[in-house]
Amino acid sequence: MNEIELTLLEEEQLVGSDKCDCLDLFKHTSVERGCTDYCILTGASSIPMRINGQLDYSKKSIPFWTKSGFGGEVVRVCHHQKIETIIVYDDYVSIVPVFKVDPHLLSTLPQVKNNGIIEVQYGEYPSFIVEEELFSKLETALQEGKLSETGKVYTKDPIPRMFCNRIPTLTEFLYGGKKYIRLKMDRDRWGHLSNGVIVQKGIVYWLKVEPIVWQYDAPSGFLISKTGLVSGVPFCDEPTNSIEDAYMYHYLNTYLAKEIIPSQMVEDKSSVFDNNESLKKYVYKNYGKKR
Repeated sequence: MNEIELTLLEEEQLVGSDKCDCLDLFKHTSVERGCTDYCILTGASSIPMRINGQLDYSKKSIPFWTKSGFGGEVVRVCHHQKIETIIVYDDYVSIVPVFKVDPHLLSTLPQVKNNGIIEVQYGEYPSFIVEEELFSKLETALQEGKLSETGKVYTKDPIPRMFCNRIPTLTEFLYGGKKYIRLKMDRDRWGHLSNGVIVQKGIVYWLKVEPIVWQYDAPSGFLISKTGLVSGVPFCDEPTNSIEDAYMYHYLNTYLAKEIIPSQMVEDKSSVFDNNESLKKYVYKNYGKKR
């Protein structure tokens, strides 16, 4: 059982409607979410922001899933502070997870105020590429067998592809007291990373694993990820009218909710991805014990 239940925001919570206001958080900050390099490498469609006349590749605007307008083969997404309708099979849309936080858990988490918004750290996930010097050190350490594995893995392409009965994973490594993953692009994707470099198939990327920052909406009790965490996951793999039956809900709470738990909490370090029902083998200690 997960400590948290991840979900997505509704259209009205983001931009409001004739019947209700948006969340209080979005009366004070933009609904637009940032984008990590990992999000780009897993398929996010992103547009660099223009700041003082110059393109800033470290700041991007991304489309992300909501759970509104859902029925059959369409769902609503948020992009550029507007709501659009797309088909549920598209995989270029990012995931901005949300969960209702227990007050006790909230009190145990690192918090800061940023322009009046409470920002909270909970969990960790692959984020941005490393600089060239560190890339070389990590590649050399891997080739010489000097990298330690933490015992944690991340799912990659969580819907099995044709002729593949095993979901691929990315191993988490420890180097110099910090965590990293190594990803080799095996699919054609388009996008600029935070350093302005264009993503290329066949290239190896090393990414940092870093704390996830969430923005807190006090009236609703929601923590909302400040960035899109991952892409490449279609909302559904087959038409359905029930959000609980949608593949997205399964992915959020069978995969992502467990993978954001820090690796030092891993209790069972056996091979946890032996088959496509592998997540039942995940066993984690509590992160911020409940009372």
